[in-house]
Amino acid sequence: QVISIISNISNKLEAEDTMTAIFKFKNNSTGTLEATTAARPKDIEASFSIIAEKGYFEIGGIALNKIKYIHLNGDRINEKQVIKKYSEEVPYLTSYSTCYHYK
Repeated sequence: QVISIISNISNKLEAEDTMTAIFKFKNNSTGTLEATTAARPKDIEASFSIIAEKGYFEIGGIALNKIKYIHLNGDRINEKQVIKKYSEEVPYLTSYSTCYHYK
C-alpha cells in the first residue's frame, strides 16, 4: 500500500518538485520517502537512508556521492574501507550522477 502527495511548490514548470510517500509492506512494516528539487535559493545536500532490521546506511553529498554511514548486522565488513572505496569527490554540477552498488 502506498499513500503519496506530490506538489509544485516553487518551480514555474508544469512538473511537480516535491513528493512525500508512506509505504506499508506485506509484513506490516512501514517506510517513508521524501524528495524535492525545491530547496532554494541554493542546492543543499541530498541524502538517502535505509534503516532496517539487518542494518542501515546513509548516502549523502550534493550528488549522492558519499557513503556517510553503513552498518550491516552479522556481515564482516570494514565500514571505513567501504566508505572510502565507494565515496567520491565531485565537481559542483547539477547534472552529475554516480552509480555504484555494494554487494
